[in-house]
Amino acid sequence: MDKPQANQLASAQQLIADTPFAHWLGAQVTEEGSDVLIHVPFNEMLVGNSRIRAIHGGIMASILEIAAAATLVAHDPAAARLRPISMQTNFLKSTKDTDTWARGIIRKIGRRIDTIEAIAWQLDPQKPVAIAVCDFARTEVKDKSQ
Repeated sequence: MDKPQANQLASAQQLIADTPFAHWLGAQVTEEGSDVLIHVPFNEMLVGNSRIRAIHGGIMASILEIAAAATLVAHDPAAARLRPISMQTNFLKSTKDTDTWARGIIRKIGRRIDTIEAIAWQLDPQKPVAIAVCDFARTEVKDKSQ
């Protein structure tokens, strides 16, 4: 697999830096082969069920959306002006009190709508804890010089 180019990683890192919630999560952009990964270190404030120490479902959905958006922006920096329009999340198993990783897989790049699948795991990438399909609408940037 090819490594992501430096400008691709920079685009994904800029997305994280420009997203206050991603910053609050402590989300970090890393790479593995040709994939851009999102790493969210475990933090007590992420726990939604203190009895079983599971990460809150809304936090998991947010991590998946961030991974999908970072993947799209790394693929096409012009997509930085995207808008999430729909997301379907499937929670596959209970999470633990440990770090979470996520990656996006581009399923379709369209003229107006892009579809990205995101997968999150904790201890083993072969055992995902949640998956999502995210649709993003591209927002045209109007030229103000006209």
